[in-house]
Amino acid sequence: MDQLFQRGLAIAFFVFFLACGGYISARDADELPEWVKNRTCPPTDYCGVGSGQNLEAAEQVARANLIKGIEVKIESIVHSYIDRKQNGKNEEITSEFIAESSSYATQNLPDIQIVKTHNKGNQFFAQAQLRRAVVDSLIEEKGQQSRRDVENRVRYGDDQLNSKHIISALEEYGKALNTVRTAPRRYMVTKHEEGHSWPIVIERKITKIKNDLEVKAIHGNEQDGTYGDSLADSLVVQVHYQGNPLDSFPFWVTYKHGTGQLMNPSGEKGQEVSVSTNENGQAIFWVKTIKSLSRENHIRVTAKDLPISKRADFHYGSLFSTSHSMRMQRPVIYLNGSADEQGFAENSVIKVEVFVQEQCYLHLFEILADGHFGYIQSVQIEDKHQDVKWRILRIESHWVLQAELPLRATRGPGLETLLAITTQQKWIPIGEKLTRKGLIRELSSHEWQVGWTSYVVEKNQ
Repeated sequence: MDQLFQRGLAIAFFVFFLACGGYISARDADELPEWVKNRTCPPTDYCGVGSGQNLEAAEQVARANLIKGIEVKIESIVHSYIDRKQNGKNEEITSEFIAESSSYATQNLPDIQIVKTHNKGNQFFAQAQLRRAVVDSLIEEKGQQSRRDVENRVRYGDDQLNSKHIISALEEYGKALNTVRTAPRRYMVTKHEEGHSWPIVIERKITKIKNDLEVKAIHGNEQDGTYGDSLADSLVVQVHYQGNPLDSFPFWVTYKHGTGQLMNPSGEKGQEVSVSTNENGQAIFWVKTIKSLSRENHIRVTAKDLPISKRADFHYGSLFSTSHSMRMQRPVIYLNGSADEQGFAENSVIKVEVFVQEQCYLHLFEILADGHFGYIQSVQIEDKHQDVKWRILRIESHWVLQAELPLRATRGPGLETLLAITTQQKWIPIGEKLTRKGLIRELSSHEWQVGWTSYVVEKNQ
């Protein structure tokens, strides 16, 4: 059975040679040395065999194959090496350390010697060889380097902390802790001057920083604004470290519910902006344009490497401009029987009901998750009617438009709004890209009222 397997391996090997442009007859193949046919190699070494149309090419392929062999075997090499050093004690080795060890070992290999060559006809063969102990030594060197890296990062993190560069200190401690967690334990048991191992020391440093930080929303929370306008007041977050204002502390500001255009003191605008604290420990930003309708628009201010408890949350309500018409009642929208803000799965279909108290023209608009404002359709409410897309009913003292709305999330999941405007006279919105101000300008010569309901489209898992 073994002879049959070796014969099949040799045949496959020579098929590869033919694919590379070489030519070897079956008789010539039988006459090749064992190290070519069967890839024989001493158990203390790693070997690689290569072929080519000249000796230089064969040697190059042999060295490359040896390195590939080391990369393939590196996980078992690391585990075997650590087990020997740990006196047979099994220890979990992370994939990250294995990958780093593989990269370090292959990039720092000494010159790989060619120990055997052979040629047959126009085909050349070479065997590269390297002692396993060399690779073991490089892996050990990588482990010691990881330990030194931890020591250096902790030292630099301490310097940054003393200079009140809190984020830099957290970054260095975080990188050090990641190295501690990914490297085999035998390299990280060195006792710190505090009498604890590195993992405990670093975790305590990080925890103390986080405990000594205080982040608060101090101004501009719980405002109300009009869709399409700015919030009247700025939003301000303040940071103290060990009771003192912290200067130049960076934050990231982003919408968690709803959307709008934010602006920082540098004039940068977007749905997400960065801000930093001043000498008073305060970071300021503004909502320049409200692009969603909700009673709970939600903005979150966070910092890298800080826990959820060290964040500031701002909420504000947004409304659509109201009409001064006293003769018309506001339309009311129900989604699946409720006027409350609800959550729906992406691609689901919901039942829409729009209630009005009198005959009118009803105009439907949508505000999508990214703030896109679009016109859907206009319907005249004057009599009972059924169409392919909707039907009009009379229920007690109300006229009701019923339709089904597919939630496609064409602008991404998030907060969407269905907006209903009623007019006494026939009116068709003008322009493909209507804005709130443009819409109100068009309605200025009409008696009109508005109703709306918002809902969240949740991405399918």
